[in-house]
Amino acid sequence: MRAMTSLELYSGFSSGTYGAVVTRQINFGQADVFLEASVSGGAGGGTHKAGIAAFQGAEGSNFGDWQNWPNSIFTRGCHGVLFGVVGPGGGDTVALCNIFFW
Repeated sequence: MRAMTSLELYSGFSSGTYGAVVTRQINFGQADVFLEASVSGGAGGGTHKAGIAAFQGAEGSNFGDWQNWPNSIFTRGCHGVLFGVVGPGGGDTVALCNIFFW
């Protein structure tokens, strides 16, 4: 591993019946990377989810709806990732998102 970066992604508190979906795009120089997203905390009942919504590069992919987001991926020639977090209605979710550069 050459380097890594981490970020926290917060869904925000949703006081309504429906939850919130929040995404954040991170761009970087082309590299082979391992991408990872995991739930690190949350409140309220219902769905708590963190994942990779899309990534850009030689093998780029868009996973569509949040229910299809994987939690980890290794890909070559990547230059950007879209992390996402889902919080439930009446609650919130905190995610830890990592990029490991190889």
